[in-house]
Amino acid sequence: MSIELNHTIVHVKDRWAAARDVGEVLGLPEARAYGPFAELRLDNAASLDFMDTEGEIHG
Repeated sequence: MSIELNHTIVHVKDRWAAARDVGEVLGLPEARAYGPFAELRLDNAASLDFMDTEGEIHG
């Protein structure tokens, strides 16, 4: 059986700013809208899906 991770949801205060900052650090193209997420595509077909979250964010 093969298991593959295809996305991770990242809770942030500003999804577009966070995706832009992470994308710049990783040298990736701009994030795109995907439902309520700013989706940052990675080279291995996985994505980081940034989602706006109100209130305290716990690590």
